[in-house]
Parts: sequence; C-alpha cells; structure tokens
Amino acid sequence: MRLNSAPEDFILLHPLDPYKDLGDYTVYQKDLHFLFCKTCGMRCFILMGQGEVTEVDLEALGVKSDGETQGYNVDGKKLTKVWRPSKDSWKEGKKFGSYLSVNGYSVDAGQEGFDLREITEKKWVGYLDWLELKSEGSQGTRFDRPWEGGAY
Repeated sequence: MRLNSAPEDFILLHPLDPYKDLGDYTVYQKDLHFLFCKTCGMRCFILMGQGEVTEVDLEALGVKSDGETQGYNVDGKKLTKVWRPSKDSWKEGKKFGSYLSVNGYSVDAGQEGFDLREITEKKWVGYLDWLELKSEGSQGTRFDRPWEGGAY
C-alpha cells in the first residue's frame, strides 16, 4: 500500500531503528530496502529514504497507547517515541530518493477502524498488472480486484 504522505501517514512503534532491528534485503544500488521480520520472514515495508525518531501523542492520532509512554509535554499530553520517515528530507518518488510501500498483510489485525476490505470496497487502492507491465499485453490499473497473480 502506498500512502498519500509517508512522513504524515506512517509511524512505526517498534522497532525504533528499522534499518538495524529488521532484516534488510537491498537491491540494485542498495538504496531500496525491503525490510522484513527476522523471526517469521514477512516483508513489512519497502523503504527508500531517511527516517527519524520523534515523539507523538498516539491518542491524538486515534491509537490506543500500550502503556509505553515515554513522557509528557508542556500541555500534559502523553508522548511516545516512534520512528517515521523524515519530513525534512522526504521528496516523494523513487527517482528523488524517497519511497514507502507498506505490506497490508503485516498490519496488526483487529484494530478498531482498520479493515483491509474497506480499502478495496472504496477503491482507495489501485491494482497494477505487474505480470504484463513491461509488455504490450499490460492492462494497466484497476480498482475493483487484483489482476492474475496479485493479492488483495
């Protein structure tokens, strides 16, 4: 899944250093990182670009805190350390050096307000015909269901 704004729409609660603590398979010029769980092998996300550890108010984002709040700010808000793509250096697009794609299957199930079916039903995601993308037989993008060889 691609997000509208990776620095605004994506946070990672654990680990705080994905390049160090997740498995990292790189390709080509070693700048595109396929980050995966070292225990089960699932690819969590693909990343190109810099990130930073910052503090956010999870409750303000609609996320229930797991009790690992790091501290409070001057307004008394609970702040939690998270990792996110760096806003200052992010220029969307692989040719500009910034890219994030999240594996929807790796998002924890059972989160209130998060249902992968909704993404397809509301046509928020486009499915690319990757099997034929580089050939004359490519059928492009559609929004109702994946192409042959694809997945929801």
